Amino acid sequence: MWVRSDSRPRLTAALTFIVLAQPYLARTISKTALLQTGQFVRRDDYTQAPTPPRSYRLEVIRTFPHEGLPFTQGLEIHSDGHHLVETSGSYPTGTESYIRILDPATGKTVRSLKDGLEGRFIEGIVQTENGHWFASTYTDKTAVEYDSNLNKIAEHTYPHMGWGLTRTPNGESFLATNSSEHILTLQKNTFEVLDSKVVTCMGKRVSGLNELEMLDDFMGLGPTILGNVYLSRLVLAVNPATGECIGAFDLNVLGVTETSEAAGFHAANGLAYNKSSGTLYATGKNWDTMYEVRILDDPQGITLPALSRHLMTAPAVQAEGPMLLEVVPGADSFLEAGRNPRTHANAPHN
Repeated sequence: MWVRSDSRPRLTAALTFIVLAQPYLARTISKTALLQTGQFVRRDDYTQAPTPPRSYRLEVIRTFPHEGLPFTQGLEIHSDGHHLVETSGSYPTGTESYIRILDPATGKTVRSLKDGLEGRFIEGIVQTENGHWFASTYTDKTAVEYDSNLNKIAEHTYPHMGWGLTRTPNGESFLATNSSEHILTLQKNTFEVLDSKVVTCMGKRVSGLNELEMLDDFMGLGPTILGNVYLSRLVLAVNPATGECIGAFDLNVLGVTETSEAAGFHAANGLAYNKSSGTLYATGKNWDTMYEVRILDDPQGITLPALSRHLMTAPAVQAEGPMLLEVVPGADSFLEAGRNPRTHANAPHN
């Protein structure tokens, strides 16, 4: 076809646009398809998406009073299988840390103690195979050891910021968090770090795992850590061998969400698994109620949108790599920044 000389630049530009636009159009089509599924995709390759964790939901079996409205930091099932052991931090100012034994049938306090906690902020607590209890402290660099009857027997140097504390699957060491995205494996006698793994979920680094609970077999997935995510009602199920989030559920069915939860004043915190009944006890800081719940599969994935929103500003697993694009059904897509939302100007600590 004959073309006028002054039309050649226009024709060349049009052809160039078509060639360059093809990859964009293909990516746009892929993006449209993903909008319908709510998946996470890499910004430079819409066909590659981090595997989302399994979603679970809760069935409330019963409720009982959370006597005294403690500032819950740790919650465990006693080895006798009939009592709960709970730690309460010294918040607000003027209160003291304490440990108490509860009767889960009534919520009544059987015994309360403060030995070894004077002037300290208690955090997580765990019972070891010999029956002894170990409690970490926030910034006091001390772990307090108690016998099976919760009589204080020793203090140990704890060279970390105390947050969550539980055991490894084999019970030979401790697993701990310190507000960062790391789960630390600690030597049982010295609390020195033996190993550190980054908690990851949907291609993101997850900071702020707070109260921890080790399950020998969670929903058929093997040894798993359950952890409250600070300043949220999310609970992650984490593979202790890799740090990868393999499951998630939220606690939104447990009572009414307080507006102050996002600031840390009534944050969800406290998980204790009863392996004899297969049920989970859950509560929160200053909550007036404790809950016994059953964890069920959730094929609809109701927890995943809330999880993706929480991870919106979390840094990618490989911070130097491409950013992630979150695609939320019925909403605009947005690029994620690398800011950590864990802290809040007016929030009490964990």
